[in-house]
Amino acid sequence: MATGTKELLATLKVDPKFRDKIPPLTPEEFKQLRENILEAGEVYEPIRLWNGTVVDGHNRLKVIRENPGIVWHTKDMEFADEWAAFDWMYRNQLGRRNLTDEQRTYMIGKMYEARKKSSGGQVGNDNAIKRDAQNGQFVSNTDKKGHGVSGELAIELNVGRNTVRRAEKFAKGVDVLRKISPESADVVLKGKAKLNKGEVAAIATADPDVQKKTAEAIVKNETPQVLPKKPEPKPKPINNGRTAEMRELFKTIEDAAARTRNVDMPSTYDIDSMCEELRGIGEMCISSMRGTIDGHRALLVDQEAKNKVFAAIAEVIQGITKMRGEVTK
Repeated sequence: MATGTKELLATLKVDPKFRDKIPPLTPEEFKQLRENILEAGEVYEPIRLWNGTVVDGHNRLKVIRENPGIVWHTKDMEFADEWAAFDWMYRNQLGRRNLTDEQRTYMIGKMYEARKKSSGGQVGNDNAIKRDAQNGQFVSNTDKKGHGVSGELAIELNVGRNTVRRAEKFAKGVDVLRKISPESADVVLKGKAKLNKGEVAAIATADPDVQKKTAEAIVKNETPQVLPKKPEPKPKPINNGRTAEMRELFKTIEDAAARTRNVDMPSTYDIDSMCEELRGIGEMCISSMRGTIDGHRALLVDQEAKNKVFAAIAEVIQGITKMRGEVTK
């Protein structure tokens, strides 16, 4: 870590591709940041640099340049490429700021995009190690093999894999809005737009005219034109050489899961987020049960054994059905 000087301040580079990656502070938030720094007489969090370019601390740097007498520091970071730097930036913001649900979803989506494009996958100075929390434990990538990028990220952030994938689509919709009208993107990220996340995601693939009209409606605080949504893909039929009894067993599980997904819920962002988490948990539960059965298939030697497995799964289904009844009361 280096102590800031006037000479060092003159050498710091600000690149818009890093500066503009993170949604800006509101005027009120920046005012509070400035007041906190001036009151302390010091910037406690260092300005983080990658090859002399600022990757974190653009707002703090602005305050420093306005008040060169305050104490500040810099810290050099190491990244394999700019996408690894973006990955770290979004992860760092997730742990630091009080975010709206939309901002958090956007960060997750952009983090997923960056990690897929990064050649090195390293975060900060930790090389091939991912930070599990801003100041918490570190988790090696080798502990997450077989999960894929979305699976790795889902484990790190404690969300469902589909939540990560949907977040990327949402982020793409926000990015399209930002190109048309930065103000409309800011309204969405503040949670004040009259669209749900699926409609925001659909903006990315809508016709340019629809995109423009949607952005205009958002700025005017109007309900935008209904955007086309792609139908969810139908689940692939379960076969893989399983017996008729096993196929029927798995179909029962999937039917129960499908019924829980078809419950009509209010389209507020809080409820949408909660439902995404529930679906993610359900998907992981079904996947785990399948893995257990497939891994011990040799035990299914007769109909009695199959009936016992079916009964065990039926208990889980009854629990889900009971929970559904409690919710719909």
